[in-house]
Amino acid sequence: MFYGSPGTGKTLLAKAITNELTQKMKTNVTFIYRKGSDCHSLYFGQSSENLRKIFETAEKFKPCVLFFDEIDGLCPSRGSGEHEHNTSVVTTFLGMMDAIKPGEIFVIGATNRLDSVDPALRRPGRFDKELMFHPPDELARLNILKIHTKDWKAKSPSNELYGELAAATRGFTGASLANLCAQSVTCAIQRYKTVNKLEEITGQQLKKVAILKEDWFKALRLMGRPKTDVFGSVIYSPQSELSIKPLISEMVQGIKNKILKLAPFGQNSISLQSFLIYGPDAIASRFIVPELLNTKEFQNIPAFQMTEANIGTYYFSGVQNIIAQVMAFTKPCILYIPQCEKFFSAISEQKDGEIYFSFLISKLTLTTSRPVLILGTSSCAPSNFPEEIRHIFSILKPEISYKLRLPTEVERRIFFSAVLNKEVYGGRGTAKSKKKLEKFFQQKLDACVKKTEYDPIEYLVQFHSTLQSTGDRYMSDEDWLINELTLVIDNYRIK
Repeated sequence: MFYGSPGTGKTLLAKAITNELTQKMKTNVTFIYRKGSDCHSLYFGQSSENLRKIFETAEKFKPCVLFFDEIDGLCPSRGSGEHEHNTSVVTTFLGMMDAIKPGEIFVIGATNRLDSVDPALRRPGRFDKELMFHPPDELARLNILKIHTKDWKAKSPSNELYGELAAATRGFTGASLANLCAQSVTCAIQRYKTVNKLEEITGQQLKKVAILKEDWFKALRLMGRPKTDVFGSVIYSPQSELSIKPLISEMVQGIKNKILKLAPFGQNSISLQSFLIYGPDAIASRFIVPELLNTKEFQNIPAFQMTEANIGTYYFSGVQNIIAQVMAFTKPCILYIPQCEKFFSAISEQKDGEIYFSFLISKLTLTTSRPVLILGTSSCAPSNFPEEIRHIFSILKPEISYKLRLPTEVERRIFFSAVLNKEVYGGRGTAKSKKKLEKFFQQKLDACVKKTEYDPIEYLVQFHSTLQSTGDRYMSDEDWLINELTLVIDNYRIK
């Protein structure tokens, strides 16, 4: 079973395995690809018959690799009340899996939502081997970028630029990086047309277009964060904001040091530990945790996300399912509960909810044999949590919690200097105009730092985004750029 965020190469690896088997076995190994929805039919019984035909085809063309993409759509978990009409299909699939002779048909399932797959599929003898696909690390991202740009007729990026792009794209999948390469070319063409005042561009002119550093980073800003970070799954693949690091890096370091001091993933660690991030600013789940889980100490540790949406309509069915996955996991992992106050409020609305949730956590404590960290975030005071579950985070011990603060003046200055900088706009123009721009940006940077002294991070991020989009819109005209940025800064107010 392959599982992980979309775009991480699950289908690509299945094809590579087929090719490798062909070479090792010195015979043609057939690759059969089916979507989870391919079997479904409007008529009763036809879906099961379609599934049997797929396995008959695999039997006919063995040896083969039978790959089911989005298998959660074919065999969703029974008993949730949402997919009872698929029970016969799941039963048929289980029977066909049991009938396969080992060594001739290699069945691979792929899903973005491991929690939605029926548990019976994952017992020994069926999909008993599971492989999690993480987003690529920095070195892998650098190599992926080189692969996508190796055949460019335009000059390829320098090694220094490759390194900067790899560092700036944490959390990007292979598909996201391919899209970034395409988007950078589009930005380069738009810039060439703007600079040369062209409405259209010919094939001959297209050959003269160079993809510059500013095109890559404009493409990054236009893309924003990848949209595949959670995708409905309890497996949480965090994506950090590209420009937010100057505001939170010191806090992230402090949180990381406190967690590592607990040694939740060390050899002599206690099996279950907890840590709470809280403060008046609701930034932890959006900014702090993604940055924390992308650090080298945590980036390869799977995190299971549990929110109020996972409580389920049946008695704690979603929560039970997630905790069961954590207990069954064979490696150290993190149980992540964002916005604890909302989650605990939803728990409290259930009959005996707090007591039952406390029982589930106690069960996790007794049964898990590997390090598990319960990581929570909250925007309210921890004392507001229900008494029955307050002990989960051992709130009275300051060493296992961290209170967030507002950004300092130095952090805000570094944050805004990334957009209020003449180099961001290409440094074009005469020496006189460059000096004018430099003086203008310095004045406006001082103004931004002063205006945002008591502002929470979410307002700073929104302000930064407005400045960035304004600069991108008017970057080709110096006078318009100065006027519009001045207008945005002078009119900045907290609503």
